[in-house]
Amino acid sequence: MELVARATQPGEVIRVDVTCACGDVAPRASALDRDIPLALSPDGTRWQGLIGIDLDVARGEYSLVVSAPHLSPPPARVMSLSVQPKQFRTRTLRVAPE
Repeated sequence: MELVARATQPGEVIRVDVTCACGDVAPRASALDRDIPLALSPDGTRWQGLIGIDLDVARGEYSLVVSAPHLSPPPARVMSLSVQPKQFRTRTLRVAPE
């Protein structure tokens, strides 16, 4: 399992690559309290999905869980996803009271 990202901050997107002996059945992935859809890569060697980090996600450690529930016993891997803080630029808009 590998994470590919420019940064792990709010507003960013992370690609997760999963290599497994799952056959044609996609493994399941979840992170940041939601399921992450996985699709077979164009070359057919791995499963890939995108994790969007919402703007309001707090700094901290989160779990990325990937499992293959169709295998017996269902294997699962857990990877830590460290979200770093981000300062966003702000602009002040002033308008007339009326």
